[in-house]
Parts: sequence; structure tokens; C-alpha cells
Amino acid sequence: MEGRQVLSVAAVTALIKAVIAGEGRLQQVLVRGQVANWKRHTSGHCYFSLQDGQATIRAVMFRSQAARLRFAPENGMAVVASGSVNVYERDGNYQLYCDYLAPDGVGEQQLSLERLKAKLAAEGLFDRERKRQLPAFPQAIGIITSPTGAAINDIVKVISRRFPAVRLYLHPVQVQGESAPSSIVRALEFFAGRPELVDILIVGRGGGGQEDMAAFNDERVVRAVAAARVPVISAVGHEHDYCLCDFAADVRAATPSQAAELAVPATDVLYDRLRTFRRRLQMTVDRLLVGYGQRLAVGGDRLQIVLNRMLLPNCRIALDRACDRLQAAIVGHIGRCGDRIRLLAGKLAVLNPLLVKKRGYALVYDAGGRRLICKAGEVTVGENIHVELAQGSLTAEVRAVNDEEAGQPEEGRSERG
Repeated sequence: MEGRQVLSVAAVTALIKAVIAGEGRLQQVLVRGQVANWKRHTSGHCYFSLQDGQATIRAVMFRSQAARLRFAPENGMAVVASGSVNVYERDGNYQLYCDYLAPDGVGEQQLSLERLKAKLAAEGLFDRERKRQLPAFPQAIGIITSPTGAAINDIVKVISRRFPAVRLYLHPVQVQGESAPSSIVRALEFFAGRPELVDILIVGRGGGGQEDMAAFNDERVVRAVAAARVPVISAVGHEHDYCLCDFAADVRAATPSQAAELAVPATDVLYDRLRTFRRRLQMTVDRLLVGYGQRLAVGGDRLQIVLNRMLLPNCRIALDRACDRLQAAIVGHIGRCGDRIRLLAGKLAVLNPLLVKKRGYALVYDAGGRRLICKAGEVTVGENIHVELAQGSLTAEVRAVNDEEAGQPEEGRSERG
């Protein structure tokens, strides 16, 4: 044993699990045997064994698959199980994880359907990772079904009631018979070539037996559904009827009416939600306004404190300095105005005729003292005149007139020239 690697129990179990998981023949395998130790747990999971007299294999069917069982398995019953083999590491046992169980003898058609399902599942056509979400507010919906069946009436009725604004495009097809698969595939290819035409596809028909839904188990139809360019709702059969299209579609609806409900929102529900959002938004805005108002008030108080402590003293100093500069400017302006006034007063004094009399000059008026006499020709001999002196006045009589402009003699002229 020297030099050989020692493995833990968990490592050995994990290695065995990896080997089994990597064996493709053990994935989606069909197993025929008799049921033994059948037990349905309170969780809904079913635990049992399959045996054929030579070997036994444990099996488990989880609740979601067990809910689709159409018969009640009993110990000793011959069945055909579909599933994958893997290792349950806690107990170190391998077991069959069963996803389908049917009584043995259901016919070659059912077994063929299970083989096709296992084949398509192995290719990943049914993987959850490739499922797409439906658009919340579709603008157009394509419908692939019979134009005369109850399915189209149910779909149109529900959509018109819930969301009448959406556009509907019906591509009529045959939903049963030998030509039905080709008809459905052509419709799917039509919409696949025009992905901008619709946002969702509804593919389906009303209820019926397995033979009536055979077209929706056709491999060509299933592959066309999986290859659709827009999300597909499969609406085939009734609540407990499943077909391969249900697994390939993005969403499975139990009935055409439910497909319509899944495809579009309800207008009244939208209005209720909008009103709720509006109330919530108004409440949020009101709370924000109250909060901002309180913060603004606190900020205003803090700002006032800052102004009082820091800014106002500086403002007062600046104001005092501005007042001093203004006062100095006013005083300087007044001084300059006074100097100018005194200068103008001096000039005016020079022109003042009253001051001329102080230098020995006199002003001569007519006898009434109303008219200033500037020329000798304005008076006549013997006329009285009024003379204003620097101090006092005189009244005199004209004895002679010397009018140089008229050339009159100095005496004896009795009339104005």
C-alpha cells in the first residue's frame, strides 16, 4: 500500500457519482420492473423499488412529478419508469430519480413518447435556463390555434376584458389530424421570421384525449416551439393534461383562458396599482418635504449663528469704513463747492453796478426813478433827473445837453434831436 493514495469515503462516493453521471445511457433511461416498498411521504415525495426477479434498484419520485401520476401504484404492479440514475451520497446508494411512471402495457405509443421526451430533454430543449420571462405589457400577441374552436373564443374574450389595448394576430391551423403538425410548424416559422410582429405567442387548443393532442407531441412541433424568437405560452388540453410542447414552451398554461390571463395584465389591477403607487409617492414626497423643511429650519438657525458670530462684525466694520469714506467725500465735495461759489461771487461782485458807485460813479434815472438814462439824448433841458450816489441820491434839473451823436450845441436846445 506504500505510495498509493488513500481516499476518504466521501471522495470515493463522489468519484462513483461522477462516473455514473457521466454515463449518457443512464440519463433519461426507461426501466421496466415491478413496484416494491411503495411509500408516499408526508412531503409528497414517493419512495419505492423496482425489481425483476434478478435485481433491485431503489427509486424516488419527487412531489412535483408525483402530482402528475394518473394511477395509484401498488406493490407488485408492473410499471415502466423514466428518469436518470445517480448516487445518493449520504447512504452511498445509487437510485433512479423517476420523473414519469406508467403501468406496463400502456402501449408502444406511450413508450415512444417517453423515449422522445428523454431524447429532447437530453438535448436541453426542456432546460429551465432557456425559459424566457413574458413581457409585462405586450403590444401584440400571436395566436396559433384553430379558428373555429373554443380556444380562440376563450383567448379573445379574456384578453379583451383584461387588456383591450393589445393587438391580436391569429394564424389559423389544424390542431388534430395527420396534417396538423405541419400546419402548426408553418405557423411557428411564420412568426419566427417576423419577430418584430408580436411580443408573445400562444400555441394551443381546447381539451381532449391523448390522441387529440398528438400534434403537440410531434417532434417537429416541439422543436419549432423551442426555436421560437419570442416567448411561447403552451395552452394545450386541460389542467391535468401534459404534452411535450408544455415542456418546450417558456410558460405552460392549463387552459387557453389561463394562457390569456398569463399573457396580459388586468387593466383594473393596473389602475389599482397605479393609485397605490401614487399614494405612496405622495406620502414619500410629503415626508421628504417635511424633512427638508426641518433641515432647512435648522440650517437657517445655524446660518444665523454664523452670521452673528463671524460675518456681522466684519460687515459692521466694513459699513463704518464706508460711512467714513462717504463722509470724507461729502466734506471734500462741499469744500470744492464752497470754493467755486466764492470764485463766482468774486466775479459777480466785479460786475455789480452798485459797487461801481463806491468808486465815485452815479446812476442817473428819470424823474420818477424808473428808467435808467444811459444817453444824453434821452433827456431835455429843464427836465428833472434822479441821481443815485454811493450814499444817498439827488434830484437835479438839466441845464444843458451834449448829445455827441446828434451834434447839437451844449446849451439852448429845447427838443430832442
